[in-house]
Amino acid sequence: MQKQQRLDRLKLQLIQWVGGQAEKVEQVLARLKLAGIQHDDTHPFDFVNGLRGLKEALEDPLGKYLDFRTGSIPAQLNFDGYKQWLIHIKAYADANEPTVDPRRSAWDKLTQAEVMVATLARTQGEAQASRLVQERAERLINSFQAAREAVLGRLYSDVKDRFVELYKKLHHPDERAFSAELETTDTGVKLAVDFHGREMSSPLAFHSEGHQDSMGICLFLALSERVLGTSLGFRVLDDVVMSVDSGHRQRVADLLAELGGELQFVVTTHDRVWMSQLRSAGAVKSKGITQLLSWSVDTGPLKQCVGDFWDEIEQHLGAGRVQSAAASLRHGLESFLGFAAEKLAARVKYSIEGRVEFGDLYLAVTDQYKDLLKRATRAARSWNQADKVAELEDLENRRIAARQNVNEDTWMVNPTVHFNAWNNLAPAEFRPIVASYKALCEVLECPTCGGVVTLVRDGMTESTLACRCNGVSYTLRQNGG
Repeated sequence: MQKQQRLDRLKLQLIQWVGGQAEKVEQVLARLKLAGIQHDDTHPFDFVNGLRGLKEALEDPLGKYLDFRTGSIPAQLNFDGYKQWLIHIKAYADANEPTVDPRRSAWDKLTQAEVMVATLARTQGEAQASRLVQERAERLINSFQAAREAVLGRLYSDVKDRFVELYKKLHHPDERAFSAELETTDTGVKLAVDFHGREMSSPLAFHSEGHQDSMGICLFLALSERVLGTSLGFRVLDDVVMSVDSGHRQRVADLLAELGGELQFVVTTHDRVWMSQLRSAGAVKSKGITQLLSWSVDTGPLKQCVGDFWDEIEQHLGAGRVQSAAASLRHGLESFLGFAAEKLAARVKYSIEGRVEFGDLYLAVTDQYKDLLKRATRAARSWNQADKVAELEDLENRRIAARQNVNEDTWMVNPTVHFNAWNNLAPAEFRPIVASYKALCEVLECPTCGGVVTLVRDGMTESTLACRCNGVSYTLRQNGG
């Protein structure tokens, strides 16, 4: 195999040499013709043709080369005739070589030297200018990098703790030990985060897309707080929870509600569930919701203001659509009571299929709220807080009245949602049912911020019954307890 490779390599070298010799002879013939020199070109043409034939034979050694070697290769190439022709041409060239004037030769060399010196001087000048540009560029990039390190490094150091704090709020208690590192790099910023006690690494290594999205939200909020402060009183969030699961979407809504005291958030989303969560969390009021129905280049967006489900119910009743009003009532109550059950830590009947009926939510929320109000009243009495006791007793009386009215009218809701031939309730007859449920929901809400009253824990201890703005705030801890 090695011998074959060596033969192939030598064959290629020989083919290239033979072809090159033929081209050189042809070039000499062309120049002689151009100069008008008369000579017998039979021998050189025979030599060139012989070289071409030898090249073709070498390209196919097992076929044509065997035929080519029927005689002597120099004879086939007419080498002797070609040699005599070369001697003749050389003698002619020597006899007719033009004489060169030494002064002319010296002048030509001086002219060439002058051009070369000028070129050298110009090149040296360009090199010096290029070095100056390079030095300035290096100083500029070094100054920029140093300033960036100082400014951005300090910025990332300042926002790191706030970023970690916000992320822990969204993912508590799973990420209670979460930590992060923010560092500048030549091309941007390096973010490394902890994953349940493992080494610091990129979020892409272990965290899901939803966790990465929530990190982006927290980093944006932390950076905007540090950079903008209160100079810009609003923030725009465009569909920021597309990959965040429903449980954490609720926590994002709670976080925005918590931060919304000093900031206005402009939120866009196509997710109706998150819109409801934002409204239930108090991050946005119903009158602040706008729905884009359609859009075109000619007319722009077609929008309408979106009220809460009570407004929707009233629209149906105003048009005489009692069955639609009942459906909106049931759907809206299930959404509201589901949110209230989470905020109050209500004990909802377990279903292996994950299905929760309206009645299960209703009983779990009202029973839990009743128990919490009793505990808060006992705690207020133990602290001699007469004003709190009065507030709680008034709240309890409203709760009792609202639940009693609901219990009396509940029988009408389900048969109204589904078609029944005997069901012929008029809008005026259905409005008291709506009023009863609305009064019950209002008992669970803060009259100031509109947020649902929440059971607040201190570690594992249930400590307070409060809303987001603390307009409603009742301790559950008794004096001396």
